Amino acid sequence: MPTVMYECIGCQVQFSKAEGHSCTGYQAQQQRERERAATPTRMTTCVKCEISYDPAGGPHVCPDTRVPNPLYPSNEDNWRHRAENMRCQTCMWFVPKTEKLGRCRANAPTIKGWPAMFPTDWCGEHKLDENKI
Repeated sequence: MPTVMYECIGCQVQFSKAEGHSCTGYQAQQQRERERAATPTRMTTCVKCEISYDPAGGPHVCPDTRVPNPLYPSNEDNWRHRAENMRCQTCMWFVPKTEKLGRCRANAPTIKGWPAMFPTDWCGEHKLDENKI
């Protein structure tokens, strides 16, 4: 049967369990393992998410809880409604023909002319016109 080798966390020396190891890092690790095995765990159940956890292992964080960012007090997406004001009616390429219809002149016209657009359309090539806001 092959010998199982262990590696010391403190000094990275490999050794077998029969040989043992005497560095302070390994001794501290062995002491922690003995203490962990000797103390019974007192499991507690979270009231919000109903997950069992050991209070001695540190504070419990529910999985659905988001950590607040200190720079931004709310966790909402700042880009959520970004395109709301980026419609054809505020684009520099949009030329209104009537109140409800206009032409887009962002690209060269086709054989049929400039493409017809509604003021509430959005194509993704919006370029804000400072005179229309």
